[in-house]
Amino acid sequence: MRNVLIRLCDNGIQTLGEWRVYKEEKLLFECKTLELAYRDNEPNKSCIPKGTYLVKKRRDKRSKFKYPHLHIQHVVNRKYILVHIGNYYTQIAGCILPGNNFMDINKDGQKDVLNSTITFNKLMEVVPESFVLEVV
Repeated sequence: MRNVLIRLCDNGIQTLGEWRVYKEEKLLFECKTLELAYRDNEPNKSCIPKGTYLVKKRRDKRSKFKYPHLHIQHVVNRKYILVHIGNYYTQIAGCILPGNNFMDINKDGQKDVLNSTITFNKLMEVVPESFVLEVV
């Protein structure tokens, strides 16, 4: 199984992308992604650098993220980079939000992701407990 996050554009405020899950050469799943803009990998202010990362499914009842999420491992100088439910760039501090489309929901001039809960749940069904994510 191959997971690829393709970054489409970074406008200095946020980064829009597409997450694709392949089994062999067949596309199994695709969704849109929303991240912060790249700001030299600064914690809580930047998306993560391009690269290859180990990702694990996680649920930590002690953390503020009590619901299931994906934890991106071994990001240099960063901790707790998650893939979780949300719609707006203001809801993330370096994490990734999945959705099924882009639209400016809150009319702030920035594209948001739509249907994040449904999309996240579908992503969780498709990916294994642990996998590699390529961010390009």
